[in-house]
This record gives sequence, C-alpha cells and structure tokens, in this order.
Amino acid sequence: MEKLRGQNARPPNAAAAASLLQSCGRTGDLRRGRALHARLLLSGAAAASTFLANHLITMYSHCADAASAVSVFGAVPRPNLVSWTTLVSGLAQNSMHRDALAAFAAMRREGVTPTEFALSSAARAAAGLADARPGAQLHCVGVRLGFDTELFVASNLADMYSRCGLLCEACRVFDQMPHKDAVAWTAMIDGYAKNGSLQESVLAFRDMRRLGLVGADQHIFCTALSASGGLKDGWLGRSLHCCIIKAGFELETVVRNALLDMYAKSGDLENASRVAKIDPGGWNVVSGTSLIDGYIEIDRVEEALETYTELRRQGVEPNEFTFSSMIKGCAMQALLEQDWSHPQQEQIYKKLEELSERIKEEGYVPDTISSPVNLEDIAKERLLRYHSERIAVAFALISMPATKPIIVKKNLRICTDCHSALKLISKVESRDIIVRDNSRFHHFVRGRCSCGDYW
Repeated sequence: MEKLRGQNARPPNAAAAASLLQSCGRTGDLRRGRALHARLLLSGAAAASTFLANHLITMYSHCADAASAVSVFGAVPRPNLVSWTTLVSGLAQNSMHRDALAAFAAMRREGVTPTEFALSSAARAAAGLADARPGAQLHCVGVRLGFDTELFVASNLADMYSRCGLLCEACRVFDQMPHKDAVAWTAMIDGYAKNGSLQESVLAFRDMRRLGLVGADQHIFCTALSASGGLKDGWLGRSLHCCIIKAGFELETVVRNALLDMYAKSGDLENASRVAKIDPGGWNVVSGTSLIDGYIEIDRVEEALETYTELRRQGVEPNEFTFSSMIKGCAMQALLEQDWSHPQQEQIYKKLEELSERIKEEGYVPDTISSPVNLEDIAKERLLRYHSERIAVAFALISMPATKPIIVKKNLRICTDCHSALKLISKVESRDIIVRDNSRFHHFVRGRCSCGDYW
C-alpha cells in the first residue's frame, strides 16, 4: 500500500487491489481505502471491472461509508448477483434498513434471483425496522426459493417476527429449522425476553446450555441475566454469574452492567453493590443507575442517595434514567416531608419557595378548603407546598437539563391542589411535566393538562 503512494507508481493488478481493499475493510481504514480507490479511478481499472467495484462496495460498507458504497454501485454498468448482494448486505450492516429493502426489491425487479445471503440481509433490515409486512413478504420469497430453513435466513426471520411482537410466528420458524446453532438459539432467547415471556427465555437458555452451545458470547449472557432479573430469580442469577466468571466475562462492562441490573431487580443489593465495586476503572452511569433504582424499589432511599453521591464524586455524569430514579425516590412519602436529609435539600426547599411565589403571580390559590388537616390556612398551605410530587419536580428542575421532560411516578391519586400547581409550574418554567398517578398519565404542557382537569 505504501509503495502505491509514489506519483509514478504503477496501479496494482485486480487481484492485488482486491486483497488491499479487503484489508482496508477489515481494519476500517477508510483513508487508505479511498486513496486506493482514487488510484484505481485514475488507471481506469475501477470503471472497467465489476469485480473491483464489488470489492469497493464491500470496503466502503465495512468502513461505515454507505453513501460511497451506493455511489460505486451506481457507476457499475451491469451489476451482477454479487454486486446486488453486496449492496443489500452493506446497507443492512449500516442500519440503512429501508434502503436495504428498497435495494432488495430493485434486485428482484431487475430479474436477479436473490441468494440466501441477500435474503438474510433483507430479513435483518426488516427486523431492524420491526416491520412485519416486508418481513412476511421476504418469508414468502424464502419459501418459494427454498431458503426459509437455511440457518442464517431462518435466524433473521425469527428475530424479525419476535421484534414485531409476533412470537408465535418466530417460534414456528425456529421449530422448522432442521439444525439450530448458537445464533438461532440466541435470537429466540432474545425474542422471548423482548416479548415478556421471561420464563420461556430462561428455559430456552437452559436448553441451549444442555446442548453445549453457550460459548464466548456476551450477548446471550446479558439476555439471560435480563430475563432472570425480570423473574426476580436470584438462584438462576447467581448460577449465571458463576458461568460468567468461568467464561471470563465478569469484568466486561456490558456484562457487569447486566449482572448489577439483575441483582438489583432481584432485590439482592449486597451482591449488586459487590459487582459495582469489582471494576478497577470505577463505576459508570449504567451500573450506578441500576443500583440506585434497586435501592429505591425496596425503599432503601438513603443507600440510593449515597450511591448517587458516590456516582457524582467519581465524576460520572447522571443521565435521564438516573434522574428519573432519583425523582421516584424523592416522590416517596418518607422523604423531605419528614425532615429527610438530602445533599441538595436547601436548594430543593429554595426552589419550592420560588415556584410558590411565581405561580401565585399567575393566579394560583392554595386549595386549603379540601385539605383534611385541622390546621390554620397558612400551615395547610405550607403542607400542600411540600407534597411529594412537588418535591420531585423541584428536584428535577434544579438537577436535570432544561431540554428534558420531567417524569414523576406515584402510587396515589394526585390531589387537586398539586394538579393546579403543576399546570402553572409547567407554564412558568416552560417545561413538560408528566405525572403518572394510580389512574392515568397527566401531561402538563404550557399550563394545561392532557386529562382536561377530569380524573
């Protein structure tokens, strides 16, 4: 490749150029791939050789430059079967799912009979769109061509059906496969989990293990851990943890996050905390948020706050899921209303006072009449101000980016006073606020609520 840089260097022959393009594609070296393409264009070899054009399409696809791959394909005077297959595969590989399906349809219109590889790539594109209509059409094409039971075609069809919520169809495709490899089993385990059939997902994972097909694949362990956490099956989770240690995946960030999430959902916060501490690189936002959420789910709010503080101390920037978990914690009854100590308590109280004054200017009048507490109106007004949903909203306003909507969940019906206050808060703060109470979602936007004040 270096020898080609000289101005008088001769361009490589087709076989050498193809080999160099493959190397650029494997390593993702787009700069050298483009340089070689330019050399081939100057020599006229690229325009004259469909063989080289196919290798260029592959190289650009592997380097995530789908636009250049399409451009090269468009310059081929008579694309052959390999050209079409390479294009469909490259577009699907780069998540250009609609373009991949359009290319597959154009291939058929041109009278080119697709290979099982092209069909598999098109099925992967339909799965990426979670669109059953083109997926079912592809299935019919596969049946007519006799490819529907081919391992990689059937695996992608099963994945497509499960992503579209058609689990029975996915099972039918899976059951008709004469041979099933790790990819096919993984597609079904993942499909069961995505569709809420957690028990079936776990059983399929056990079957896969009995067949000796669980190998060096992190994704399958993460899927099984997710199903285990959803079932709150601590025994299975610990068993999976042992398998992960044996496979050498325990320090992998994705697996570690899945482990922590599983323990947190299973209520085993001790093991969750241990997993969080095993990474020599420190915590990340996913592991920290999972641990916070686990503590809040079992009402251990103080530990959740300690975890949040530790997360910030380590320089980890919280995301919207972290804030959502913390808002849920703030919305629980035994927090600020009972002299709860929070690192931002002073700022939260200050924000509540500020909001109270601003919404009064917009016409807010505290609903002290409907309050059942036997106190003076001033004391009642103060109690109303510190209702849990308002505390949660105040915390969100001082903590979350201004572009993010605020989401609060509570297990009681929102009171009429808070409903009126939150409408005006959404107006004065120009912020979307969503409250999920025990009856419905309330979307407060610019001073109005989606319920129309009827709930």
